[in-house]
Amino acid sequence: MIQVRSTGCGRVLGLGLVLVGVIVLLVHYHVVPTKVGRWWPVIIIALGVALLVRHYWQLLSRRRPAAIVDPSSPFPVFPRPRSYAPPGFALVVIAVGIYLLLDSLHYVTLGVALAILFILLGAAVLSGSVRASLRRR
Repeated sequence: MIQVRSTGCGRVLGLGLVLVGVIVLLVHYHVVPTKVGRWWPVIIIALGVALLVRHYWQLLSRRRPAAIVDPSSPFPVFPRPRSYAPPGFALVVIAVGIYLLLDSLHYVTLGVALAILFILLGAAVLSGSVRASLRRR
């Protein structure tokens, strides 16, 4: 039987979603002033940053073995280098939080956000294409 160990990410995400829901309801029923209510997406951004910090904290706190010595081989086996790439989910949470914050402050509309998204996706595809063509040479 496979055992799954909880990392606590679900608890953090669940707590963040509950907080966002409560704040949205408080703003909707005018319990919290509207000016304060505009800043609720900062909680989502903070949740994404907390996920990033947690990821890198765990990554950097693990000890990495220097080499694995195999008696049958004359050469030591070195483990794969760590990937310091950020987790995609945390980046998506931060991006959604930034969009919601800019939208609540009336700095950006959905059309502008989609245009920026297309530009970023196009730049990512172009950079991947250029890297792939440079590797072939």
